Amino acid sequence: MSLLTLLKGLPMTYNRDLQEDKERLFDSVDTIRATVRLTAAMLRNTTVNTAACETAASDPALLATDLADYLVGGRWRFETRTILWARSWLWRRNWTNH
Repeated sequence: MSLLTLLKGLPMTYNRDLQEDKERLFDSVDTIRATVRLTAAMLRNTTVNTAACETAASDPALLATDLADYLVGGRWRFETRTILWARSWLWRRNWTNH
């Protein structure tokens, strides 16, 4: 990314060799190769506990974080957000008791 930023700032008629910038490019390529190798090795040895995933996904409180993020987004005043949160909590409590 630093090489692209440097090249973007050069005028079109600038005739420079850019020798010292190749080191940054090669460092970036080495970093990407190492990252891909490590990720591939990690994924080869990864196992998924499907029972734990199903249990976590079936939790009814899972969407509470999504609702909190949505309400904090700043679309409504604090009082309105509090009322919406309380109504959703009451709805969930009544829904899970039946």
